[in-house]
Amino acid sequence: MRLSVFDTHILFANLLLSVSAANVTLSTFNTTNIIEHISSHVFIIDK
Repeated sequence: MRLSVFDTHILFANLLLSVSAANVTLSTFNTTNIIEHISSHVFIIDK
């Protein structure tokens, strides 16, 4: 079964929506962890 260009665009748009929604959820959840992670790396580099 071949996907038409239209089907592919719809799938891609849905995928992008899912990914962006997941990214928003993850970013709000993980912001402090990421900041701590980056700052610890910076601290190690500064040593």
